[in-house]
Amino acid sequence: MLSDTRKTDALMLGMIALYLCIEVPFSGYLMHLIAAGATQDQISVVEKFGRILTGVAIFLAFVGGSLIPYCRLEFPKISEAVGVAVLGAMLTVGGTYATLWAIGQYSPLLVSEKTLKQSYDSVILQNELRERGLGDLRPDLSSASWNAFIATAPVIANGERALGMIDGADQLKEREAKRQLGSIEEFRNRFFDQLSPEIERSYSSYRQASDAYLSAVGRIDRDASEEWNKYVDELRRRYPDGVPTVGYTAAGIRNKVRAQIPVSENWHVLDRSSFIAAYRKKARQEIGSRSTGMDLPAGLSKAEFWQTAKVQEEIGRQIGHDYGFEPTGVIHPDMSPKQFATRVYVPAYAHVLEGIRSEKSRDQLEEAHRIATLPAMALLLSLAGAALHVFKGSGYAASLIGLKRYRHYVAGAVLLIGIALMSVKGGTITESSVYQDSKAGGVYAQIVEQAIRIQPAFDTFAEMFRSTGIWNQIEGVIATL
Repeated sequence: MLSDTRKTDALMLGMIALYLCIEVPFSGYLMHLIAAGATQDQISVVEKFGRILTGVAIFLAFVGGSLIPYCRLEFPKISEAVGVAVLGAMLTVGGTYATLWAIGQYSPLLVSEKTLKQSYDSVILQNELRERGLGDLRPDLSSASWNAFIATAPVIANGERALGMIDGADQLKEREAKRQLGSIEEFRNRFFDQLSPEIERSYSSYRQASDAYLSAVGRIDRDASEEWNKYVDELRRRYPDGVPTVGYTAAGIRNKVRAQIPVSENWHVLDRSSFIAAYRKKARQEIGSRSTGMDLPAGLSKAEFWQTAKVQEEIGRQIGHDYGFEPTGVIHPDMSPKQFATRVYVPAYAHVLEGIRSEKSRDQLEEAHRIATLPAMALLLSLAGAALHVFKGSGYAASLIGLKRYRHYVAGAVLLIGIALMSVKGGTITESSVYQDSKAGGVYAQIVEQAIRIQPAFDTFAEMFRSTGIWNQIEGVIATL
């Protein structure tokens, strides 16, 4: 039995060590991602992974606290033990994921309208701090405490006091509009990257029809000459003594030609030029009726195609749908930077600024609340998961070296000493006068502050687990999602 106990303790210690190799670096990765200004879609992917990781933490607790004792006492069949393990994984991982998703999704319903509006303003403030810093606190993505500070700024910063410490606070919304758009060149690249593929596909279809049309038109004169020659050769075979040009016979010849080619009623049966002209007219009509995508003139270059009224109308609809504003002139990729600024960037900026200043919908406010609050919760959950499994891992390690009776004391001592040492080291962010002057009150903000305070030492702790290379593999997978 003792041997079995040591085996299960070693198994649990190994699983916990593997978990910590992922969980401990994950916290810093998420904070860095948010501090660097990643898109909400990117952050959402990482948050989903974080929910799964928290579920795995609870599953490990289930394995050590329930599954292994059950197997020791009941001696179930292997299939039964596997079934219990699978059911436990589904309930713990799946249940935790669903619970955390529900908290994030429905937590805005539990707060007041005023709090939701404050969250929206806090997100704008967070973007300002991310870019410009606060007082003598300058952006530094290499600092774990800076990353945690920015990621949780909507929770730990007092908006009113922080705004009072920002130069040009009255222009905050204007700078936010520019941040959302980027520079003129950055916005231009994004704008045409989004707009061009659809126009390129339209031009490709047009070009195929245009080339076919021009090719057919280019053959008209040759075909007309060939048709005339056939017509004359047939007349000469039928009338070797001379082609009648007047009378009933000539009228019959003319009517037969008119059935195929729209020559005039008094056309002279040997009038080549009128025959050729009539053939051209009919051929162009037939080519036009067969051509698709040719409601524009044939032979347009790509630049000319972009600037046609039809394409500009489509561009206007697409811009209105995707960006919500109307351009003020002709839009095409070859326009000068000045033209782009006047026709696109300025109205886009005005539209974004108007959106920032206007009254927000409930959905917008709820999304802002999630952006403002979920990173702090993710940080605390990550640290809690790491702390719990450092405690449990230390207990299993104590059991393996013969201290099973005292394993909880050893584990508690390791955890408390570790937290104390991390807290003693402290961080430049929370100790700065700027932070102290701008921090928010409340118990929750103080808890998050302590999490930020230990980040420099915790990052050193995390580096030990990153050195195993396991997290690098996980990070590579996340980057592809």
